Amino acid sequence: MTLLETDKYLGSENDTAKVLVNKVESSVTVNVDDIIVGDVAVVNITVPADATGNVTVEIVGVGTYTVPVAGGAGVLVVKDLKVDDYTVKVTYNGDGKYLPNNNETTFKVSKADSDDIKVIDQGNGTVVITVPGNATGNVTVKVGNETYNATVVNGTAVVTLNNVTPGEHEIEVIYSGDENHNGTSTNSTVNIPKYDTPMSIEVSDGKVGDKVKVTVNVPDGLTNNVTVEVNGKIFSVKPVDGKAIVEIEGLLSGNKTVTATYDGDDNYVANSTTEVFKIDKNPAPISATVDNSTAGEVTIEVTLPSDATGYVIVNVNGTDYGINLTAGEKSVTIPVENSGDYTAKVTYLGDEKYLGNSTTVDYHATTNKTSSQVTAEVNDVPIGQDVVVKVTVPEGGDGNVTVRINGTNVTVPVKAGENIINVSGVSEGTHDVIIEYSGNDHVEPQTINKKVTVFRSIIAENITRGWNSPYDYKAEFLDKDGHVLADTEVQFIVNGQTYTAKTNSQGIAYLNVTKLDIGVYTVTCVNPVTGEKRNATTTIVKRLIENKDITMDFVDGTYYVVRAIGDDGKPVGKDEFVDIFVNTIHYSCRTDENGYARLKINLNPRTYEITAEYKSYKVSNKLVVKQTLKLVKKTVKVKKGKKLTLKATLKWTNGKPIKGKKVVFKLQGKKYSAKTNSKGLAKVTIKAKVTKKLHAGKKYKYSATYITNTVRGFVKVTK
Repeated sequence: MTLLETDKYLGSENDTAKVLVNKVESSVTVNVDDIIVGDVAVVNITVPADATGNVTVEIVGVGTYTVPVAGGAGVLVVKDLKVDDYTVKVTYNGDGKYLPNNNETTFKVSKADSDDIKVIDQGNGTVVITVPGNATGNVTVKVGNETYNATVVNGTAVVTLNNVTPGEHEIEVIYSGDENHNGTSTNSTVNIPKYDTPMSIEVSDGKVGDKVKVTVNVPDGLTNNVTVEVNGKIFSVKPVDGKAIVEIEGLLSGNKTVTATYDGDDNYVANSTTEVFKIDKNPAPISATVDNSTAGEVTIEVTLPSDATGYVIVNVNGTDYGINLTAGEKSVTIPVENSGDYTAKVTYLGDEKYLGNSTTVDYHATTNKTSSQVTAEVNDVPIGQDVVVKVTVPEGGDGNVTVRINGTNVTVPVKAGENIINVSGVSEGTHDVIIEYSGNDHVEPQTINKKVTVFRSIIAENITRGWNSPYDYKAEFLDKDGHVLADTEVQFIVNGQTYTAKTNSQGIAYLNVTKLDIGVYTVTCVNPVTGEKRNATTTIVKRLIENKDITMDFVDGTYYVVRAIGDDGKPVGKDEFVDIFVNTIHYSCRTDENGYARLKINLNPRTYEITAEYKSYKVSNKLVVKQTLKLVKKTVKVKKGKKLTLKATLKWTNGKPIKGKKVVFKLQGKKYSAKTNSKGLAKVTIKAKVTKKLHAGKKYKYSATYITNTVRGFVKVTK
């Protein structure tokens, strides 16, 4: 215990003691008013005014809550409580002054009334019913003797009134209620609309003269007629078992539209629909017969369906003749100008009922004229000359003759006897010659078919020849009749120079009086008998080709290659000889099957001129053979009486070593050999007894040889 200092006594802390102080009893009250479902419950709690801490509130069956208190009060708000009786238990947990305490009370959550039911008529046979407060449950709607049920979801139910006749109806709406809402009922009025009137048309295509059946499909129960209109014709039909049927006659050909219309009644709305169909014309079988019993005319009779009208056109040799069926005509008489075979094309143009049609009929007709006895003769000619047509006409046959050759037409008057007709400018080739005699009042026309060949009297082609061949060009020559022109002098013109040659027994002449240099020449061939000139080319080519300069290593397997060309300008075949010279050395080489001559080069390193010759034609090339053998030391020093090593390397000029090859060294008349190793090095060791015999201070020649290739150096002997 501590004594505080006063006016009389000084403070002291010398003694201590324990004192027990007890908490005060507390009080707690709770109050909750009854509510309607959907309202919130307010729990009011009262404790001593200076109490602190919190209160634990349990709403039995709902949950436990902690509520702080201040100023002697605490409040708890609880929402979304279902319809029921609830117990509230409250415990004040105490604080530093007050002991804990508890209390409890009860309250009730009652159902809500549903008096404010709304009925909404959608005007299409559907009724929407709303109940306040997101109610659930069921709705029953009564219309006369019909009853309809629906479920309420979130305060709304939708009812479809099937099988209710159109018009205004009184209805009763009964709400069953749910766990939160009381049931109730109300009355209202709804208007049921008229039914839709679906319509479809069934109709098939037909032909002119057919009855066309039109079926209009409609609902059963229509009380008025259906109107059907086709091509301006209107029909009013009573539907039976959902079908209004009408048969229509007298339709012409073409695309037709049928329209079906219903004007509506007490229960069904008005509607209309259309459909398209086609009326086709009928086929018209046709045939024709010819009466040719009277000279100078024929009668063609046409057979068609008996009710066909319109026109028939008969065409003979490009001339049309008409038959008017509508006027009762069935045939036409056609004059015959010339005897012969004819084809008549008979065409019916059709009418409103029948399609057009056509046929042909062949017949032979005669006239009173005499038959023509004209003859014609045509001979082949060289190009550039006129084609001569000889036409012979009998007495009384004066008239005109037209000659047609390859698009060129020549017409001339002719008289009895022989007539000559010239046709110029006819191109090379074989052509049809059509000779048309016109005839006259007493003689029938006549057509004669012949052929004529316009030929070249010089047969010359572009050729290629080898230089210095037996001839530089050749051509074949024909006479005016197309026969071989034998033993006759002809001309060749080359570079402005004219050369004369004589044809042989086959009409072939050769240009061999001169030797043309290599090049391309235009050769003009002249046939003095026909006067024809014809140009061609001759190409004079080299006798040796594909030769090239060569740079090679010693014995690397290289060949010198040339290709020999024959008289015909093409590579020669096998076993022709080509002479090849290397400096003054001569080789004779055979060609292979492709005309190539090859010489394998095994010459020692140096530069050569290589020349090939064939048929006096020469080509030259440069040949360089490079060294592959080299002494490691040009001068080798050795002491008298000591071993001597000589070395040489064998390598291609690209630096690649040549291994496994024999190299022969020679010293003082004696030979020593060695093979090159993987680095291309060859070396020999000469015994001391050999060098002992050499004189100090002197130089001795030595060499290294690979095949025929030799390089030289010196051995210098020292003391």
